[in-house]
Amino acid sequence: MLLFKKIRNRSFVANDAQLKIVSKLKDFKQRIATCLQYKSELLSSQTKKYCLLFFCLFFGGSSVAVMVLSATTKEQSSSITKISGPAHVIPNEKSNLKADSFITKKEYERVEQFKIYLIQLQNDSSFSNRFDSIIQARPHLTDSINLFEKMYLQQK
Repeated sequence: MLLFKKIRNRSFVANDAQLKIVSKLKDFKQRIATCLQYKSELLSSQTKKYCLLFFCLFFGGSSVAVMVLSATTKEQSSSITKISGPAHVIPNEKSNLKADSFITKKEYERVEQFKIYLIQLQNDSSFSNRFDSIIQARPHLTDSINLFEKMYLQQK
């Protein structure tokens, strides 16, 4: 069943310069993390508690200050401007618009043929393992087919 196989190995080709930059960046981040870890181990538990308290008070207080300032300020901080469209577009003309989910009769017939094929596989005992493998690979396939049918019937 090559039709339902997923492509699992999607790798990109990286050139030599990209690999060097990435490795240097990883090394730099590792050195900074090691340095910060070493410095934080030298602090006493009392100092760590004070640093945490200061951090919470400072950033919590600044967040509260921003909320209070935005609620109490009377002037409008940002203005909203209308976006102008292209000159050749007529604003209220809906005749040129197409529905987002327009399904053609040909597409609908293709899906119906596939649904009939699945039903035949399900009913035939010699091909039931093929049906099971399809459903296992695509667990919500029947739901999608039913939804597709409903969408097609609603647009008519």
